[in-house]
Amino acid sequence: MSSSDQNIKLDAQNPWPGLPAYNESGHDFFYGRDEEANELLRLVRLNPLTALYSKSGLGKSSLLQAGLFPRLRDEHFLPVYILLDVSEAAEGFVLEQVSRKLQKELEAKEADFPAFEPGESLWHYLHRRDLELWSKDNFILTPVLVFDQFEEIFSRSGAGQEQICKVFYELADLIENRIPVEFVSGEKGRLAAEKLDLSARNYHIVLSFREDFLPDIRNWERDVPSLLKNWLQIQPLSQEQAKKAVQNAGKAILADDAAEAIVKSVSSAAQGDATDLQIDAVDVQGDNSVEPVLLSLCCYQLNRRRKQDKLEFIDANMVDRLGQDILQDFYNEALSDMPKEVAKFIEDELIQGNRYRSSYPLNQAKKEGRITQEQLNKLIGHHRLLRIDRQRGVRRIELIHDRLVGVVSKVRDQRLAEEMQREEAERRQQAEERAELERARADAEAEAKATAETAAKKLGRQRKLLGYVVGILCVIMVWGVVKTIQASYLQQAFGIEARRSVSLQLAFSAQGILDGSQTGSDTQAYLQILAANQLMPDGEAEAVVNAALFSGLRDIQNQRQIIETRGAITAITIDKEGKTIATGFTDGSLRLWKAETGQPVGQPLWGHGELVTSLAFNTDGTKLVSGSNDKTLRLWDAKNGKPIGEPLTGHGRAVTGVAFSPDGKKIASSSHDQTLRLWDADTLQTIGRPLTGQGSGITSVAFNPDGTQLVSGSVGKALQLWDVASQKKAGLPPLLGHEAAVTSVAFSPNGAIIVSGSEDQTVRLWDAKTGEPVGEPLKGHEDIVTSVAFNLGGNKIASSSQDQSIRLWDTKTGRPIRAPLRGHSGKVSGVVFGPDDSDDQWLASGGYDDNTLRLWNLNATRWVGSGHDGTVAAIAYSPNGKFIVSGSYDKTLRLWDAKTGEPVGEPLKGHQAGVSSVAFSPDGKLIVSGSYDKTLRLWDAKTGDPLGKLVKGHSAGISSVAFSPDGERIVSGSDDGTVRLWDTKNRSPVGSPMTGHNDVVSSVAFSRDGTKIVSGSFDKNLRLWNTATGKQIGDPLVGHDDAVTSVAFGSDDNRIVSGSYDKNLRLWRQDAKTGSFSSKPMSGHTDWVTSVAFSRDGNKIVSGSRDQTLRVWSAQTGKPEGIPFRSHKKGVWSVAFSPDGAWIASGSADKTLQTWPATIKVSADELCKKLSRNMSYKEWNTWVSSRFEYRKQCPGLPISPDEPEPASATEK
Repeated sequence: MSSSDQNIKLDAQNPWPGLPAYNESGHDFFYGRDEEANELLRLVRLNPLTALYSKSGLGKSSLLQAGLFPRLRDEHFLPVYILLDVSEAAEGFVLEQVSRKLQKELEAKEADFPAFEPGESLWHYLHRRDLELWSKDNFILTPVLVFDQFEEIFSRSGAGQEQICKVFYELADLIENRIPVEFVSGEKGRLAAEKLDLSARNYHIVLSFREDFLPDIRNWERDVPSLLKNWLQIQPLSQEQAKKAVQNAGKAILADDAAEAIVKSVSSAAQGDATDLQIDAVDVQGDNSVEPVLLSLCCYQLNRRRKQDKLEFIDANMVDRLGQDILQDFYNEALSDMPKEVAKFIEDELIQGNRYRSSYPLNQAKKEGRITQEQLNKLIGHHRLLRIDRQRGVRRIELIHDRLVGVVSKVRDQRLAEEMQREEAERRQQAEERAELERARADAEAEAKATAETAAKKLGRQRKLLGYVVGILCVIMVWGVVKTIQASYLQQAFGIEARRSVSLQLAFSAQGILDGSQTGSDTQAYLQILAANQLMPDGEAEAVVNAALFSGLRDIQNQRQIIETRGAITAITIDKEGKTIATGFTDGSLRLWKAETGQPVGQPLWGHGELVTSLAFNTDGTKLVSGSNDKTLRLWDAKNGKPIGEPLTGHGRAVTGVAFSPDGKKIASSSHDQTLRLWDADTLQTIGRPLTGQGSGITSVAFNPDGTQLVSGSVGKALQLWDVASQKKAGLPPLLGHEAAVTSVAFSPNGAIIVSGSEDQTVRLWDAKTGEPVGEPLKGHEDIVTSVAFNLGGNKIASSSQDQSIRLWDTKTGRPIRAPLRGHSGKVSGVVFGPDDSDDQWLASGGYDDNTLRLWNLNATRWVGSGHDGTVAAIAYSPNGKFIVSGSYDKTLRLWDAKTGEPVGEPLKGHQAGVSSVAFSPDGKLIVSGSYDKTLRLWDAKTGDPLGKLVKGHSAGISSVAFSPDGERIVSGSDDGTVRLWDTKNRSPVGSPMTGHNDVVSSVAFSRDGTKIVSGSFDKNLRLWNTATGKQIGDPLVGHDDAVTSVAFGSDDNRIVSGSYDKNLRLWRQDAKTGSFSSKPMSGHTDWVTSVAFSRDGNKIVSGSRDQTLRVWSAQTGKPEGIPFRSHKKGVWSVAFSPDGAWIASGSADKTLQTWPATIKVSADELCKKLSRNMSYKEWNTWVSSRFEYRKQCPGLPISPDEPEPASATEK
């Protein structure tokens, strides 16, 4: 609440404040909460601490100030209204703020009170023996410290856990009346305590907070036991309460029928109509409750209109006429300064249809970038549009009232209609483009035919001039020539245009599949993209195809491979070495797969009559056991795929889980018949009696690492531990905590921890020795958790879910390790880890709805590196291409693994200002950095340690640094307008500064032979310098219309590229005869060009721009290749090619690094690595065209065998 909210003056003609809370001066117009105000007064009288909470929008601040405060004053209490500032910039600690508030309140009420002594704590002041606070009319005053919006210590930025602890620890002594430690330790403390009444409690405290923060408050009950002993929860107003409140406050300006109309317009019952405020009785929903904030808003706005129209009263007709507009204006105003994405989030996620509110998980919304905490704070605290509600333990965002559903749905429907119109216009445009291509193809065919006929006639005339003897031979020859010419023209005209047309159609279709507007699998889309790229005429780069190829690759950047299985996967497991994956299907079959290639091993394994529910390999991977809904288990030879023995029978219902003991001698199975069974893995006979007593259907089973215990999960929400030797329950009661059926269980590799997944959408950890839960439930999934698994190291847990995702968790902290893995287009039925190879960590998952087996790289190229706290201003590859170094305005450098995008080691710290430039030495052993602190630093590239002292010499910030090709020299450019050379070995300057520029030198670079240096400056010019003499070579290179930001030499040293604030690049070419340079602008960016670089072979140029894009250009023609790369959320400030020219790295003001495939071939090769097959011949004819000969989209992969190869088919 802002301070302005507290100074609203209400009177008979203006009895409502609108969205702000009622303040104390408005208590004469505050009605409807007498019962709550009296109860709150009673609680304050009787208790030292009272808690007040409710959902947002129910009027807690109004109740305190306009309801409670006047009643407190009548009984000679002194209410002190406190809004804590818990930010890092707050003036003073919590109790210092409260002391100032108390002192100001005493002064404002002209009270007689002892002065605060310098440095005196609030606890000390309130426990003085001589403390008496007298009102000016001679009554003793008792302070009531009222902390409103107390939840802000949790929700506001800057209030980390340390700050929250500080707040509670400061308040705890005051709330509990505990003697602070400074009064019980040391002689000085004891002397001070003698002057105090340590048992006195001449004050009361009220904490007011939002209901969704109740669990956060409860977490502190151990330290502050009194927190929630005395509390009042307020509810929405009933219609009757609301009606009386409106009537009493507005009696001077309301017609007789107005109050009822106003209340109905904002009650829950009104949600049934999405277009106006009239209520149809059959549409009444909810409990007819009224949110006070909406009621006050509606009354306030109606009164404003009354005064504008110079009316005496507000009546029902006015309410009916204007009510919807008020809510619409309220919604529009709340979102007026919000990004469109926030409005879209509200309209798409927070309502259902046109009648009901929905909600969305708070943490998920923030993690996905749908809304920020700052935006939430504004929409909750200031605009009162949203609130947070806790449902099943999850904090979820929702609209403040059902009555807003109609308003939001109307805006949503308008937006969707506009989007549909735009999409329709785009479809029409695409159809017109395709039609134009078809016309062009037809025209080309006609032209080719006419040309061929003309040639034939000409040849015919020539034939008549020849003699009769050779006539027959000439006819034959001419006929052959005519046919050849005709075929050539047709092939050129039809072939090129047809290939281009089909290529575009494939790309459009693939993008439609990936965005969900067309049917098809993602594998189909990726194969179509690859085929589209192949069909483009040689040497042509079509933007649409390039965009589809690049976006397709980014969509599956975390996926190692996508394997189509042609059936719904219901179970998955992997052998210990990670070489073979087994999957089970709904038709009762099993299939083995090579993990390295994604190719099937042999034929499907048939033996079950119904769905396969569970699979497990023995330790050496030679045997596989399966369980099925057909009530049986089967044992298989994992090498040849043949069944071993007969089915294992005995269960009375579906077998739900199977597991091998660590020594491979036993098999355990679980079943919906409420039993577990043990089997001899050699004889296939049951061992002992069934294990019974869990009391409900058992869903899963697992051995502990030494094989002495089993854990099982059940439909009855419990886990149970069993002793294998005695085949009885272990000495622990059931493990209780889940709120729905347990679906999956597993032991950690060391046997200390058990993990379980449940239909309650959570994952839980348990102490295997005590049976106690470890930490809180792991929350994040939005649907049933189907499977859980530990990695071999035991430090990670994977969980799969029907919400189409896989999540990774840290075993020790219970926190998610990374963003959810998404790619399946339906339920994920299971997940397993591959081997724990630090350089190649992966897992596999089975898709139930999309019929795919997917392998996920856990440390593969992530494309995005996050770790800097400021703009990434500089970036460079190591000479071997394995590492990237970045420099940032956060004053640090960081090293990154170029393949995985993971940071290597800790940040390199030492600079006292932003790092502007970085470079590797040619041998890769050193890194040099330049900073706006006016210094250069050298670093050991292997250890990250600084080498030697700072290199000083420039009189202003350094903007650019570079190593010479032999590594013996470093060149630097500075804001002081000079270029300087330095000796790498002894860190000393070489020669005098190179002067000539009239402004900041923004960029410097060595030629490939090291004899020249080029510099770019804000004076719009480039200059060349002789490395040996430091003298300028020739005249400045003039051409840019604004500051030059970046320069680079080509591979032959006869070309230079530069970028500028004028939004252009320039490619400068040196005339071999005259030695002079000429240039042409390269246009395409829409904002400053900030960085440029040549590929090592000199054939390509990359540029980065403040327009948030990168562009790749041909260094031969100066023309752009393909489309701009768009992914950064802010301007791009640095770019670099990898040494092999295959990848580009970029740094941005969004504080991230990103890597990009530099060529279409790299993109295509990378995409092929993710697939396991090529199109079948039938698919080629259907998706591409039978007019073109079949081409393998990925040369190293097999052709899908779903159709036999036709006799005439030819591979290319």
